[in-house]
Amino acid sequence: MTGYRLKNIWIITILIMLYILFFFPVTVLLIQSDNEINQKFYIHNFNEFSVRWIHSVEMEEWEEFFEIQGVSIVLNSTRFKTFGAGTPSNAGTHSFIKGGWVYMININRQIGNELVIQTGNETNHRIYIKENILELNKIDTAYHIKVEPMKLIDIVSGYIRKIDFQIIP
Repeated sequence: MTGYRLKNIWIITILIMLYILFFFPVTVLLIQSDNEINQKFYIHNFNEFSVRWIHSVEMEEWEEFFEIQGVSIVLNSTRFKTFGAGTPSNAGTHSFIKGGWVYMININRQIGNELVIQTGNETNHRIYIKENILELNKIDTAYHIKVEPMKLIDIVSGYIRKIDFQIIP
């Protein structure tokens, strides 16, 4: 009877593992340009990123802060060095100046599952995810930042096939 029980425990354990591998979705942040994936991030222990660039007219730094909620991207806040023409005067619930930056917080604008960024000649776009900085260095290129559910088996098979996939601790 003990051998029979042990065999059943192993079978149940394997079935549970297979279920998790093939049916358990995880959230992935994909950064893609020119129909090729530049970077993949398994979203674990982080749900925020920012996009920073040099404004093409003002030639000053701008940064927007995003949060990933499920499979949706939400713009939470922005900061910039100069407050000029075209800058929204009513974004968010609070604005303040700190360290030479103008902050607009609590914007909470739903973007959807994809954010598109168009780079320019001197915009120097970067994506910040925790301590990681991804330079968007292709000039005049549309970068697509997407949040997608993915099966755990696809992530595991990507590691086996040496596909560039980062797990942010």
